[in-house]
Amino acid sequence: AIVTDEEYIKSKDKTFIQPVLDLKDKYDDLLAKTFSTDRDFRVTLSASYEAVINHTPRAPEFLSLYVDDRFRKHTKESNETELEKTLDKVMVMYRLLKEKDLFEKYYKNHLAKRLLNGRSAEDAERMMITRLKTDSGFQFTSKLESMFRDIKVSETAMEAFKEQVRTEKESSGKDPLGGIDISVSVLTTGSWPTQQQY
Repeated sequence: AIVTDEEYIKSKDKTFIQPVLDLKDKYDDLLAKTFSTDRDFRVTLSASYEAVINHTPRAPEFLSLYVDDRFRKHTKESNETELEKTLDKVMVMYRLLKEKDLFEKYYKNHLAKRLLNGRSAEDAERMMITRLKTDSGFQFTSKLESMFRDIKVSETAMEAFKEQVRTEKESSGKDPLGGIDISVSVLTTGSWPTQQQY
């Protein structure tokens, strides 16, 4: 019923991930309390959960949107333990996805937007990338880590540039940029998602 709900299928920002995670929590609790985590029940429940997640082709996109939403709302004051629990649940769902390459594509696009717009919570992002690396290997996350390096290099270069502009302004009394505020990011070709320009 959750994955066939038109509200989720048509929506671009609302996903069925949270309701499915809540459903899983409910049945995991039932499994532990009523069936003492019986192996046969656990295997059957896992297979059913996998079928539910993969019922819609948009599951990888929805999972990436869910993570994106959580990271945008995450701040340094946020509860780390709660975030870790959420990421653990996300990884359970990720492991059951059949289209992991599609998840990587969507996740990479969302990460790029967060990094370039300065809306990235670095600690949370690194926690997620570590989990993805553990599950899917270094090759899977190498481009994601390269994106982080590019942002760090860009920030360092921009600080040096602004310091030079400040020094020139103080020595000559004129603003070399003529009051223009500039910010540049230097990105490695092949690491970042690209869109064809027509």
